[in-house]
Amino acid sequence: MDNPLLDVANFLQKPGWPTPVFWLLLTGGITVAIYAFAAIPGQRSFVNVWNLVFRMSIGAMWWQATLWKLPPSYTDEPGQPFGRTGLAFWMIRLGKTAALRIQADFVNDITLPHFYLFAPIYQSQ
Repeated sequence: MDNPLLDVANFLQKPGWPTPVFWLLLTGGITVAIYAFAAIPGQRSFVNVWNLVFRMSIGAMWWQATLWKLPPSYTDEPGQPFGRTGLAFWMIRLGKTAALRIQADFVNDITLPHFYLFAPIYQSQ
């Protein structure tokens, strides 16, 4: 099993548009945190600093987790065949492992054949 913090650290060094956008957002968040730390005495505690570090780490993992299903290809590896990666991979798994047969039938018979019609709906969940 991968270490999620090391995974995020490696991800944040990859070339591409998500990396500078994330670093810009992170810089903005840290700037606001420093301002709050300096201007608001109630913010100057170990618990608040720990919360900042913890929330920034969770935010980085969230950022990474959203990118694998972005349009137009709904995967972070568009060179792979359909269903090998990204949202289509997980939809195929859902069709195979759904708890209810009616859900599996819906995914297999309606959603997957019309994937690019339904992908924006599933992506927003």
